[in-house]
Amino acid sequence: MLGGHPVSTIGPLKLPPASSYTAVLSYAVMRPGDHSRVHTHPGPEGWYMIVGEQCLETPAGASRARAGETMTVPPNVPMKLSVTGTMLRKSMVLVLHDSSLPRGTPSSWTPP
Repeated sequence: MLGGHPVSTIGPLKLPPASSYTAVLSYAVMRPGDHSRVHTHPGPEGWYMIVGEQCLETPAGASRARAGETMTVPPNVPMKLSVTGTMLRKSMVLVLHDSSLPRGTPSSWTPP
């Protein structure tokens, strides 16, 4: 078999107006207990969880995603991502943002 086949849909992803966009697609592997810095993106971020689980904290609350599930966060929302569970977390991550802006910015927001 050539090519691949869809396994999931991530979104919808609401894009803020911009004259051009950059799409950053990453394969991310993190260990249990790892976490991101608190940060924002000028565009939406979406994940497809391949293995493991994660918790995403934002001012709206916390949400979790496990293998086979998706998760999104809107533009300019402070967030902290933590790996939960006992296994490596592997995911595909997409950040779409205005090409004239940096992909991510540190945030002073503190999760509760």
